[in-house]
Amino acid sequence: MIDRKKIWVIAWLIMGSFQLLLAQSGAIMQQGEVSFVTSTSVYVRFEDTSSIEQDDTLYVQVADRLVPALVLVQKSSLSCVARSIIDRSYAKGDLVVHRPASIQKTVGKTEVLIPKIAKRDPVDGSISFTSYINSSSAAGTNIRNMVRLRLSADEINNSRFSFNTYMIYRQNTINQTESSRAIDNGLFNVYSASLSYRKDSSYVLSIGRQFSRRVASLGMIDGLLAEKQFGKMFAGAIVGFRPDILTNDFNSDLFQYGGYIGAAHSGGKNSFEVALGVMEQQNKGNTDRRYLYFQGSTNIGRRFSLFSSAEMDLYTLDSTLQTANSQLTNIHVASNYRVNRKIRISLSYDSRRSIVYYESFQPFLEDILTDTEARQVLRGRLNVKVSNRIRAGIGYGKRFQSSMRNASDNFSAFVVLRKPPWIKGILSANLNANISPYLTTAGVSFRHSNTYFDNRLRGTVFLRSVIYSNIPARESIIIQQFVGASGRYLLKNNYALGGMLEFSIRKAESRSRINIQVSKRF
Repeated sequence: MIDRKKIWVIAWLIMGSFQLLLAQSGAIMQQGEVSFVTSTSVYVRFEDTSSIEQDDTLYVQVADRLVPALVLVQKSSLSCVARSIIDRSYAKGDLVVHRPASIQKTVGKTEVLIPKIAKRDPVDGSISFTSYINSSSAAGTNIRNMVRLRLSADEINNSRFSFNTYMIYRQNTINQTESSRAIDNGLFNVYSASLSYRKDSSYVLSIGRQFSRRVASLGMIDGLLAEKQFGKMFAGAIVGFRPDILTNDFNSDLFQYGGYIGAAHSGGKNSFEVALGVMEQQNKGNTDRRYLYFQGSTNIGRRFSLFSSAEMDLYTLDSTLQTANSQLTNIHVASNYRVNRKIRISLSYDSRRSIVYYESFQPFLEDILTDTEARQVLRGRLNVKVSNRIRAGIGYGKRFQSSMRNASDNFSAFVVLRKPPWIKGILSANLNANISPYLTTAGVSFRHSNTYFDNRLRGTVFLRSVIYSNIPARESIIIQQFVGASGRYLLKNNYALGGMLEFSIRKAESRSRINIQVSKRF
């Protein structure tokens, strides 16, 4: 059994050492980084947004000049949502500069001559320690402690090498009503740890545990990934191993290899990216799975976006273990359409069959091959910006199969009020109902969030009520009530302290959840 006190000590020592690497900046300008891009918005992350106001101008660097490029639409304590005012494409990691309101000028699209800004620190990451405490009057207390580390180092020492990793350590403890025991199931998971070499802007080679954004459905890869661009075309190769299905550890028996080709275009109002490839996955030298995959994304203007992916198994067996025809294993299509500045519609369709690994699932193969029916989901959502302070939306989802098994209908609606006249902050209400042949649930929740102490503290309180009915072999109706609060406070030197407390009652049983987190960004 691993001593939890040691985990605390190690976590604090690591965070303390990272603190020595930091230096505070008293510069007038704030430097941020693009964290996410959609067809209509650019999300920018700053260390602090207390001096940033709505409608402020954000700048990008072109040669030795700062050019006004974005206008702020809304913000949180660490990030902002902005819209572009120039014809320019943005990518994750692009640098953006904010000038405080005291020196903001009406510049339109005129270039502003300002000395060249310093390049951002190529090392970025965070470490956190979180404790999840779940208590029940009927089942006692469960405690789960987790340490998370995320680190990204680009162009190490001005070289062509970069490194990134994300890993988690978890340990569970069960504290029953009369006895306490720690389960010796400490689990250390490495979700990514890769070293990449970029020869130039068109060629990259990486090794380690990693994900390929070109083949998102493939999941984690233990091995080598190489990609070369030829103008708008690109080609890639993958050689390595699959992590163990049960433990997520390295497994040398699960060899895999494959490749892909594709094309990409960005810039202007339209962009697209498509990739087509094939993978061979083995178990001890025998074919476990062989399949063809497709992935594509498209943005047309600033109004329409489409993402799609599909997999077709090329190596298949029927219930008698005889070779069968290829079959479409899964397909996913998701689209977003902005009708105008106030109305947005999203639709998605998903159809999936059970993925079969013929060697790994050998003991259960007969049962799996008799259940090849696709599970399908259709979802739709309508979002409306009623005014600058009111947003609302409705959604519907349907899960179905041709045999009518596992069918369900889901209905949802929400209203968000920003800065309502009788209370500060953001107030939201959500409705949700799910109907299936076995269980029907209906819930309503209210949530209020606000910032305090110059945006260093973000706090939330919430109420929720859920009704369960038509439960086989139980009472026809059960009501569960929830009440809770959460908060996150930004300390000095990029430390943050967060927590959540929730209490619920269902019939005679009461439950509570307490989450406590200490984190450090560096």
